Amino acid sequence: GDVIQMIKVPANAKVKDLYVSYLSNGQGSMVVGDGGDTDRYIPATAISSGAATALTRLQGAYVPYTYSVDDTIDVTVSTSANPSTGAIYMEAIIEYPGT
Repeated sequence: GDVIQMIKVPANAKVKDLYVSYLSNGQGSMVVGDGGDTDRYIPATAISSGAATALTRLQGAYVPYTYSVDDTIDVTVSTSANPSTGAIYMEAIIEYPGT
């Protein structure tokens, strides 16, 4: 149930695309969202020990999301055993205010 704040997003910024990569020796699930919606970008997805999990938001009819207040894009990880090693990488395409 750990929440990791990955990317700061200022008010009026628009998130157009998102990519997450996870590699760990733990098993469980993760979601990607923000303070207003914990799974705004990626719903609960299984992660497994030693397997790299790559996730993208390019699903269905995604509409780029514009923030009305400052926030962060967060990853919530729930594992059945505490991993001793691992990494989470996130890339986002964000249109910032005034650009």
